[in-house]
Formats: sequence, C-alpha cells, structure tokens
Amino acid sequence: MSIKSSFLVCKQWQNVLQNFWKSTRVLDITRKSPLNWGIPPRTLRERLTAPSLIRILKNCGEGLHTINSSDNSGLSYVIIEKAGELCPNLETVVLKSCSWPSLHIHKSLVACKITQFAINNAQDEAFLSNIFAQLNNLRYVEIHGNPTHCSIGSCILKLSKTIEVIRLSHIRISESIFNSAIQTLPNLRSLELNTCSNVNEDSFEKITYINSLKYLKIHGFHLVNNLSSSLQLIKNLSNLEVLEITTMNKESLRNISTVGIPAVACKFMWRDVNIFDDLFIEIAKNCRHLRSLDISGSSFVTDRGLNALASYTNLERLIINYVPEVSDDCLAKFHSLKILQCVGCEDVRDEGIIFLLQNARELQVLDVSLTSIGDRTLEAAIDAVAKRHNNIPLKLALGFTATFLNYTPEYIEKIKPVSLEIIHETLMEIV
Repeated sequence: MSIKSSFLVCKQWQNVLQNFWKSTRVLDITRKSPLNWGIPPRTLRERLTAPSLIRILKNCGEGLHTINSSDNSGLSYVIIEKAGELCPNLETVVLKSCSWPSLHIHKSLVACKITQFAINNAQDEAFLSNIFAQLNNLRYVEIHGNPTHCSIGSCILKLSKTIEVIRLSHIRISESIFNSAIQTLPNLRSLELNTCSNVNEDSFEKITYINSLKYLKIHGFHLVNNLSSSLQLIKNLSNLEVLEITTMNKESLRNISTVGIPAVACKFMWRDVNIFDDLFIEIAKNCRHLRSLDISGSSFVTDRGLNALASYTNLERLIINYVPEVSDDCLAKFHSLKILQCVGCEDVRDEGIIFLLQNARELQVLDVSLTSIGDRTLEAAIDAVAKRHNNIPLKLALGFTATFLNYTPEYIEKIKPVSLEIIHETLMEIV
C-alpha cells in the first residue's frame, strides 16, 4: 500500500471516529456502564482521567444530551467546570458529589440547557443552592444523601418554578423550609421521599394541597410512622395516578425476599405503623385516576381495604409484598391488573390466584413467591396463557413456593408453545 493510500485510509477512520463522538447522545462513565470502551470496570476509573474526559466532551460537543458520572467525584468536577463550554446542549446531568459553591457562571452547567439534575452523594448545600439558583429550566431533581451527614434546607427554596419531579433519598429535611418551598412549585407532579427524616404531619398536609400531584411515593418505617395519622389526607389528591407507601425502603424489602422470610416473621419490623383499611376506602372514593399502588409492608391493611379498589378498571399495577392480612379471595377480583406482586403473603392460595389468571387477560407479571400456592396455580397459568387471544405473555415468579412439577419431556413440550416464563425466584428487583 502506498503512503498516499495509507493516508486516505487513516483519514477515513479518523472521520468515522469523529462522527461516532458527534453522534453520541448519552455518555455513561460509571463503572457499571456497558459503554466502557473495552476497558475492564476495575481499571476504568484509573484510565478515564480528567484530561481524557475533557477530550471526550470536546469530541462529543453539541450532540451530547446526557452524562452520568454518579460514582466518580473527580470527574464530576470536570463536568461542572467544562460542560457549559464544550457541550452547550447538555440536558441531563448525574453527578456523584461536589463541594464547589463559587462556580463561574460562564463555565458552569448554567451555560447548558439542563432540565434534569441528579446528585448521588450530596454533601454541600451551598453548592446545590448555587446550582439551583441558576438552572432556570430545571424540571427534574434527584438528591441522594446520608441522614447523618446530609441536611437539605434553603437550597430547596432555590428551585425553579418549572420543577415537575422531586426525588429525595436519605436526607434530613428542614421541615419549615420544606413546607414553604413545596407551596411555591405550581407544576410539581411527582414527589418521592425515601427514608427522609424531619418530614412531619404539617409538611404532609402541605403536600396534599398540590392539585397537580400525580405521583406520590413515601418509603421508610420512621417516615410513614410519623405521618400515619395524617395519611387520610391523600384522598385530597384527586389527580393521583401512582401511590407508594412502604414501611421499608426498597433495598430492605429485596434483602428479605431473597432469603425467604415470610410476612409473619417480619411483622415486628412495622407493627407500629397505622396504615388502615379506611385510608384505601377513602382513596377509592376520591382518587379515580389511580393506576399503580404499592403498600408493601403494611400489616394493618386487610381484604376490606383492598376490596374498595377492586372495581377500578384503570388499576394496572398492584404491589402488596409482605402485607400479611391480604388473601387470594380479594386479589381474585382485580381483573384489570397487568402487574401483581404479593411476595410473602401467606394467606394467598391457589383458588383466588387461579380465578385471577382466568379473568385477568392482560396480566403480564405475577409474583407469588413466598405464598401458599402450589402446582394448581402453575397448571392454571399454562392453560390461561394458552387460551389468550391477545398473545400477551406472562412472567410467573414462584420463588419459595410448594410447586413441585417435574420438568419431564412431556411437561416441557406442553409449555413450549405457551408464552409463559416461569421463574423460581422473586421479581422484586425487576418490577
């Protein structure tokens, strides 16, 4: 090959590489990223240095819309300082932590078009106040911290009125400031509080005045317990579509399910939380748009409360993991469901689940792990899915149950043409 031909080939590959970077819309530089350029995750952190990230940002340029650096504080600083200069069309930023309150406006994120901002290890409220005060088009904010180290106060007051989604996790909240801030966000449609402290009944009352709220998620024993006497106010949220009230955070519930602990053995963990049937009877009367409900760990809820929601034709997702007083008699009536999880509910048996399988034609996920179902449910699932005219597949989780059907050649041949996926563990990490 001649020198001229070699030069042309190199030039072509250079153009291909440039086009690749310019066409990149999402840049994930976390250790778990599938886009690790062939570098083993163990060494990615060492090889992806600040200078190399600056070169990548420069190559991506105006095409880059999203960047995730949620597990590297050093690279988060580079993004904060250089993104506005190199990637002016950046919309979504996920950082680990920063403590840099004196940013120059022309070099910071405010030069971009940021609408979504998340920080994985918040430590410096001055930094957050600085950023929030300048991001005038922010619609989504997510803050993860540690209750013993992270306290959120005045920075919430700096949020733009354009905010639609707020997610706070493991944060100590200044209740007075939170109460004031929550009333100044007219477009707020989604609020999630996960294991946050200092949220009191007065704060919760202010939340229930937000008519635009469609998604409300409250996780954590102490948080739910603090609000137990005021939860009835949820009925005021007439536009609510998604409601989650769980006495344990998601990580704790997953850990319990993986070792096969039944609901009765876990009752002590939430025995003082007063989430009663009357709450769901009131919700059934007033929140007619509800399509997703998660009340995992609510030991005081019985069939009486859930029966009030059985007539909801738009309820598609019901998560009642470790709700020990609910039985299959109640669940059999929820024919509109697409997703049902009742992990650890020992009063759930074959009869009601079989009836549900026969009538819930659009059911896509059914997790009955750690319940009292047996082979009859598995046989009914095979028959029900085989008779579906809509060809909707079903994922059936049977972890820690008394299902003993042998996988004989005849049995495998029977389920082969059926759109049924059988999983012998819980799906709590997926749904």
